[in-house]
Amino acid sequence: MEEKNETGQGDKDSGAPEAKSSAASANVADKLIADVKKFNMMSLIGLGIVIAFLLFLFISALAYKWWLMLPLAGAAAFILYRQLSDTQGFEKKACYYGLIVIGVLVLFRDIQISNAMEGFRSTIARVSQMSNALNKVKIPSINLPTK
Repeated sequence: MEEKNETGQGDKDSGAPEAKSSAASANVADKLIADVKKFNMMSLIGLGIVIAFLLFLFISALAYKWWLMLPLAGAAAFILYRQLSDTQGFEKKACYYGLIVIGVLVLFRDIQISNAMEGFRSTIARVSQMSNALNKVKIPSINLPTK
């Protein structure tokens, strides 16, 4: 049985652009989820490592730990590169773009560390200059009478 809307017409005949766009976006999302569910487990692990790497970049205590971040990047790159030859279609594209993303994230991590180290060096230079300036200041001594 067809439901009537405010104008008295059925929902199928309304032709409202909002209804069509929301139905189309829901259909695209459902298709994407169905495609991702078909991914090989190794592809999902590789893409999960890429997402974990991205999240760890925002945690400054972890971003500077090379022994954690570089093996993660290497594992993700190895898994995704290996999956490129074993997969087809949308999964192959996801692995390809995941490989590009992990490379870019490693570069961003290095740039972030370089900027932090440059800030540290400039701070040390400023402290050194202040120390030198304080060493050059001559403080007049007061001679007190002695008994």
